[in-house]
Amino acid sequence: MSRTLLQILIPLLLPLALYFAWATVTRGIAQARGGANPAPAPSFMSGRLPWLLAAGLVLVIVGFIGWALTQETLPEGEYVPPRFVDGEIVPGHVVAPE
Repeated sequence: MSRTLLQILIPLLLPLALYFAWATVTRGIAQARGGANPAPAPSFMSGRLPWLLAAGLVLVIVGFIGWALTQETLPEGEYVPPRFVDGEIVPGHVVAPE
């Protein structure tokens, strides 16, 4: 679960969370100014949502690429699965190529 959280959910949702925090703060400032000609408060659906989702998707892809580049490679050879021999379970192992 932690890998899923770190590599998928956080990069995908971080741009959205930052935007919503910015919009909330800016909206509060615009409403606090009031006056004769207040600055318009930003809308949550003002056309930025597709860009935020695209930015999140890019971060997820970068996370997957980083994960793929930092993982250990699989050992070369043929995998022999666990088996039952003479009443004993022989664990699975990799046989090196000849």
